[in-house]
Amino acid sequence: MVSRSKLIIAVALWGFSGFFSLLAATSSPNDVARLPIRDMTDRVFVPISAGKESAHEWVGQIIDDDQGFLWFSTRDGLDRYDGSQIQHYDPSPKDSDYGVFVQECCRYSLSGDHSGKIWVGGNEALYEYNPQTERFSPLPFAPGKLQGLVRNINQDKNGTIWLATNRGLTRYNLSNGETVRFLHNENDPSTLSSNFVRSTLETKDGTFWVATNTGVDSFDRQTGKVTAHFSLRNPLQKPASTGNPYVRLLEDRTGTVWIASARDGLAFVDRQQKKARFFVACCRRRTGARGMGDTRRPVRRTLGWD
Repeated sequence: MVSRSKLIIAVALWGFSGFFSLLAATSSPNDVARLPIRDMTDRVFVPISAGKESAHEWVGQIIDDDQGFLWFSTRDGLDRYDGSQIQHYDPSPKDSDYGVFVQECCRYSLSGDHSGKIWVGGNEALYEYNPQTERFSPLPFAPGKLQGLVRNINQDKNGTIWLATNRGLTRYNLSNGETVRFLHNENDPSTLSSNFVRSTLETKDGTFWVATNTGVDSFDRQTGKVTAHFSLRNPLQKPASTGNPYVRLLEDRTGTVWIASARDGLAFVDRQQKKARFFVACCRRRTGARGMGDTRRPVRRTLGWD
């Protein structure tokens, strides 16, 4: 089996204290600091052979399960890697060996729950992978209860499944199948900042965060209301007509919430100032970031760039 460490591009973020004085001096709604890049020599990357399968040009998400397998969501389906070989799960409906599967699956949403099961999101669908039977099965949703493409799957500490879709945020109760959808309302500031939900995160203090294509919201799961909005707008970026296609959230050991977005780059949430503070690589023109990871060292963060 493979190691449980993440497949990431390492970028060290050193000297945070030196940046904070610069951040405080700026007057824009969201702040920006220049980030030096430091080459790392403690990571060795080896290409994974796909055997007879062609290599994928696009991988949306990577997770590891309780058995040590690595799972890759791609445009061409789902791959499972055991350290030596790749098992490809064809999304074609004709592939009956692995149960029901559809073409719209796998691209963005892949997650493991507390019991070790794998969840795969599709177009208005959610699939469950059972490691004992090695089969996928669709969860039954009433017509209209799950709408849009599922872009992110997250299970909170209470066992509730949260689905980020391009038609709002959907809450799914595994025990009774109850489904509730939360939507944006431009006349109600206590609703989500957008219906294009990208991801969610539950932090150690119990706060539930929802990332959309335009902002990051602090969401009260008891009332279904947003208690705080954080604009996801990098001041160095020119005004854009479209929002972020990808947004990922991560909490570090200090409780800080980090944001990686394809359009606006790397930032962290400043709860006291109610703003996002952005970092820009000093030697790069592009600001987009696709993903993040957390190493075991106390003062290092890892970041995936375009």
